[in-house]
Amino acid sequence: MRKRPFVHRLTVLTALLAVLALPAHAYSLQEAEAIGVLSGHAAMRLPGRTPPIGGAAVQSAPALSMAKAVSPETHVAYHSTVTYTIDLANSGLTDLTSVQVSDALPISTTFAYWVEQPAGASVAADQIGWTGTVTAGQSVRFTFAVTHTGDLGDCITNTATFSHTTQAGTAEATFTVEQVYTMYVPLALRLWAVPPGFAYGIQAHGEHKLPQIVSSVQDLGLGWVKQQVRWEQIEGTRDDYGWSGLDTIVDAYNEAGFNVLFSVTAAPGWARGGKPGDGPPDDYRTFSEFMSALTAHFRGRVRAYEIWNEPNVQREWEGARLSAADYVRLLAGAYQAVKAVDPGAAVVSGAPAPTGINDGILAIDDRVFLQQMYDAGLKDNCDAVGAHPYGFANPPDVYYAGGDFDPNRGWDDHPCFFFRNTMEDYYQIMAAHGDGEKRVWATEFGWSTVDGMGTHFPPSPGQEYARDINQQQQADYIVRAYTWSGNWGHAGVMVLWNLNYWSAAGPWSEMAKYSIVRGDWSPRPAYSALRDMAK
Repeated sequence: MRKRPFVHRLTVLTALLAVLALPAHAYSLQEAEAIGVLSGHAAMRLPGRTPPIGGAAVQSAPALSMAKAVSPETHVAYHSTVTYTIDLANSGLTDLTSVQVSDALPISTTFAYWVEQPAGASVAADQIGWTGTVTAGQSVRFTFAVTHTGDLGDCITNTATFSHTTQAGTAEATFTVEQVYTMYVPLALRLWAVPPGFAYGIQAHGEHKLPQIVSSVQDLGLGWVKQQVRWEQIEGTRDDYGWSGLDTIVDAYNEAGFNVLFSVTAAPGWARGGKPGDGPPDDYRTFSEFMSALTAHFRGRVRAYEIWNEPNVQREWEGARLSAADYVRLLAGAYQAVKAVDPGAAVVSGAPAPTGINDGILAIDDRVFLQQMYDAGLKDNCDAVGAHPYGFANPPDVYYAGGDFDPNRGWDDHPCFFFRNTMEDYYQIMAAHGDGEKRVWATEFGWSTVDGMGTHFPPSPGQEYARDINQQQQADYIVRAYTWSGNWGHAGVMVLWNLNYWSAAGPWSEMAKYSIVRGDWSPRPAYSALRDMAK
């Protein structure tokens, strides 16, 4: 029998001894993947051993990694807001469960709001916490804003940590708060940075006969113009902004020397899951993002932003439960977004609708709603408090103290029907919460009348009070309202509703009855009285 060569037998024996010398080890799927145990016809690689010829040595590498960034990093304004972004990535081939993330904010910062909040992420006592799964080949992003509360010149480092059964790690980011140097600031710039005191304003439909609007507001001697901004009309598709119409209006107002107040409302369908009607977005972060883009585009051109319109009534908050706390949450994100871009712009809380209805479905009483807004943190999230002190058919300087003010008509047996009551009641709530230094901005007020409109245009249903005063009373009440507010001492910008909606919307519209110019732009008595009053 032919024998095999000795050298061959020795090679086989050496290989067998090498295998027998290996320590016994059971490999999990994760370990096998990490060290390169491959299925099918691929060669098996064992720890500490050289792979087959043509292969490369494979080291076991951690699958999780964390990166952290802050914006801005330098020249951060004193007591302003910065944004942190944390990315936790899994570069492995299997999902990693029960991963924990923790980020305790430094004592000189406080949590402001979420920009991108993963499911399950929470904040308690200024500490971010999260436990969850990081999918193989994917990452989890945490983006949130914090407000600096420390000293000038602070250099603040913040460290986030992650942990898993297989590994742990950290990531940090640092920002520096700028020093303040003494320098001369022109008076005009200093006034811009401070919410103004009492001032005259009016709301106009800027898309209709803009040259006439500018000429009329100049003729009236008013310093402020309010323009409603419907978010749905500006960002009908996400991240696709249509600024051109607003640019035309704002540029015309700026050229004429007017201060501009934007009142922002009405989320687009894509932000509301397609729900009908006017209401808030499903994810409030989308509104913060829009306010950031809006403020950046109009920085230096728009002086104030009112956040939403009458959020205490169902018609303006459709698709969601009426809630002052939810509204303040929406406001807080918008406030931080505006201030991060344009610290000098004033943010006005959305004015509630004056109503005595308090069923929580159709409406929440506006005084109750304002109280609830303060309970939810309003004080720290606005520069002025918005109000809509409509007078219905009642004189502006009368304080309702009960009973039936005029037995011959309606809309006169509750404080919400009286201009002065609304202004004073709001301020009392503000002062009770230590917020009496701020002013009440009447972002809408006025008196409706069908007098002079003809028999074909009666009051709109529910607004029959429009037949209870004539055009001359409308004029008188507007002048008296401005005069009372200027003498009161707690009124801010007073925005008359409205200049030109008769012309813009037609005489059948309920808005037309408040207008101070007719459809042909001829002045009603209120126009002349406002133009001629001492200011």
